[in-house]
Amino acid sequence: MPKIVNILSRFTSVLLMLLVSFSFQARASAVEDIEKIDQSWDEIIASLTKSGNVVRDQPLSNTVVNRFEGYRAALAITSVGYANLLFPHQDSPEYIPDFGPLVNYCAPSPDYKYGIFHLDSKATYRVRGQRGDAEFIDLQQQIGWYGHTSDKEQIKTMVNTTFMEIDSGLDESGYYEFILSVERPKGYQGPWWKLEEGVNALFIREFYIDYNSKPRSATFHIDRIDQPANASTVANNADDAVFRLSSVARMHDYLNLCLRQGSTFTEGDNRFREERYDEGAGQLNQRYFQARYNVRTDEALVVEWQVPKQCKFWSFALYNDYWQVLNYGNRQIHLNSSMVDVDENNVARIIVSHKDPRVQNWIDLDGHNTGILMGRAKICGEATVPKLTAMPFASLERKALVGMKSVTEDERKQQLVIRREHYLHRYSR
Repeated sequence: MPKIVNILSRFTSVLLMLLVSFSFQARASAVEDIEKIDQSWDEIIASLTKSGNVVRDQPLSNTVVNRFEGYRAALAITSVGYANLLFPHQDSPEYIPDFGPLVNYCAPSPDYKYGIFHLDSKATYRVRGQRGDAEFIDLQQQIGWYGHTSDKEQIKTMVNTTFMEIDSGLDESGYYEFILSVERPKGYQGPWWKLEEGVNALFIREFYIDYNSKPRSATFHIDRIDQPANASTVANNADDAVFRLSSVARMHDYLNLCLRQGSTFTEGDNRFREERYDEGAGQLNQRYFQARYNVRTDEALVVEWQVPKQCKFWSFALYNDYWQVLNYGNRQIHLNSSMVDVDENNVARIIVSHKDPRVQNWIDLDGHNTGILMGRAKICGEATVPKLTAMPFASLERKALVGMKSVTEDERKQQLVIRREHYLHRYSR
C-alpha cells in the first residue's frame, strides 16, 4: 500500500508540474499574441503618420485649402480601411457604402453611388432586392482589395457588366433575385450569375445621370446559402486580428498614391492625358481622361471634346489635388452627358472657371485654384482625348462663348436647387 501511495504522489507531482508548465506556456503565448496585435496597431499609426508626411511633402500643399484637404483625404482612407477590413465577414456579406461624398477618396464620380460586398470565392449566395431608379447599374467582380497584400496589383477586375445583361430574375415590380456562384447549383434552373474563379468582392456602381429626377436607390441583400451563415465579426485568433490590422496599414501605404496624384502630371498643367485603371478597381469598359488644372481667379479653361456618336454615358468632374471630388451636392463642379449642350457638330464645349460665365456648360472651381479635372466615357466608340485651353476670363465672350446656351442668375440658382434635391434623394437623406 505505501508503494501505491508513493506512486500516486509522484504521479500527482508530475501532473501538477505539467499543468503549471502548460499554464505558463499558455500565458506566454497569450502575451506574445497581444504583443503582435499591439505591433499591428503601431503599424497603423505609423502608416497614418506617413500619409501625413506625404501630404506635407507635396509642393502643392502650401495653402490652407490644400493642407487641410490633404489631411482630410488621409483620414478618408483610414475610414475606408475601418469599414472594409476590420468588420466584414464573407459568410454574411454586408453592403458597405464606398466612395462618395463622405467616403471621399481616389476619385469617386459624382454620378455614381458606390457599394461593395466582400465574398468567399467558393461560396454560393442568394442576391435579392429592388432595382431602384438608377439609369443603369454596373456590376464588377474583382479579386483582392486594398491592403490584403503588399503587391503592386492590389485589385484585379475580372468582370464588368450591367445589371440588365445578367439573368437577375427582375420582375415588373422591380424586385430581383438570383443565385451567384462559381457553378450553377445542381438541379437549380432559376436566375443565376456565374461567380468567376477567385473573385472575392462584388463592387457596385449605380449610375444617376438625370439630375432632374428624385431617384430611389437600389437595394442589395446577399445571403450565403451553401452553409449556415456566420454573422460574427469576432477575431477568433491572433493571426486573424494581426492580418486585419496590418491590412489597414498596408492599405494606407498603397492608397498614398491618391494623395500624390496632383504631383504626377509631368506633362504640365492644363493638359489632358488618357488613363487606364484595370488593376486599380477601374471599369474595363470605361475610358478615363485627366488633367491637372491650374486656374487663377481671372482665368478660365475651355474643354473641347468630340462626343462619340455612340456613347452610353460621359462626364467631366473636378477634384482637389488629393483626388477628392469637390462638393457636387451643392455646387456645379461637374457636368454629365444629360446636362451638356453640344453643338451641331456634336462637340461639347465646357467652361471651367471661378466666376460664372452664365452659360449652360459651366463647371464651378469652388474656390480651388489647382486640382484634377477628370473625364469619363462609358461604353463609347472611338473617343479622342479632350482638348483643354487656358485663357483670360475676360476673353471668353469673344473667343469661347459664341453659340453657347446662356442661363440667367435665377436659372442657375434653380439648377443648384434641383441638383441638391436629386443628391438628397440618391443618398436617402
